[in-house]
This record gives sequence, structure tokens and C-alpha cells, in this order.
Amino acid sequence: MNSHRLVLPLALASALVASPLFASEPIAEDEGLILAREIAGHSFLATIGPLQTGAEVEAILADAPDLTEEEQASLRAIGRERADALGKAALEAEAQALATALSVEDLRAIAAFERSPAAANHRAAAPMVMAAVMEDLAGVDYKREVKRSFCERTGKLCE
Repeated sequence: MNSHRLVLPLALASALVASPLFASEPIAEDEGLILAREIAGHSFLATIGPLQTGAEVEAILADAPDLTEEEQASLRAIGRERADALGKAALEAEAQALATALSVEDLRAIAAFERSPAAANHRAAAPMVMAAVMEDLAGVDYKREVKRSFCERTGKLCE
């Protein structure tokens, strides 16, 4: 048997066995990105996003009282599908940005905090806190206030 005929198959087999595909330990994904995804999963966006998209679907339904119950259910299902896709994309974008902006050491510290009971309590309170803030600020018209103050100081942009 010619030994040179075995060289290529043996070389390929050796390369495959030595490749990361056959490594005894899985290839580790970038630790920073893994931590950033964990952090993003606990973020304000992750907490408020589903509430906001749900409220928007309910607003659509409020503007369409002629929809049947079946159509309303269909609209809600579509809303959930779109919200899930949007949420995943937004959280991945947030994770990528966090992984780029922060060091692995910072990400480790933030992730450790996010796993704490205090962080869980903070997340649980966030929707109620946001609702209270929005209620307190409901009558504020920032644009009007800025224009009024500018008018008082300069005599311009007065209505």
C-alpha cells in the first residue's frame, strides 16, 4: 500500500480533531457580550418595553371599537409577535452597546448587582415608579414653558 495515499486523509483527520469543532470544552463566547446580554435582560428597556407595546396595542383597540372579539384577539397576538421581535432586537442592540462601552470588569460588577435581591426589587418597582412620575408630570408642557421663559427674557417667540 502506498503511504502517500494515507497522508491527506490523516492530515484532514488530524486537522479536524485539533479544530475547535472537536474541542473538549465549548468555544467561549465573548464574556463581555454574555454579561451585557444578561444586564440588558434586566434593563429599564426590558422592564418597560413590554408594558409600552401592550399599551400601544390597547390604544389601537380603543380607536377601533368596531373590531370583533376575534379580531381584537388577533390584533393582540400580532402585537405580541411584533413586540417580541422588537424587544429582542432592542435588547441585543443594548447588549452590543454595553459590551462596547464598558469593560468586562464593569460588566461583571453590574451583572452581580443585577442578580441581587435589591436589583430585583428595583425592577419590580420600576413600572409603578414610572407611572407615578408620568402622573406627576402629566400637565407639564416643556416646549411651552421654554418658549414662555424665552419670551420673558428676550421679548421673542411670544404667543
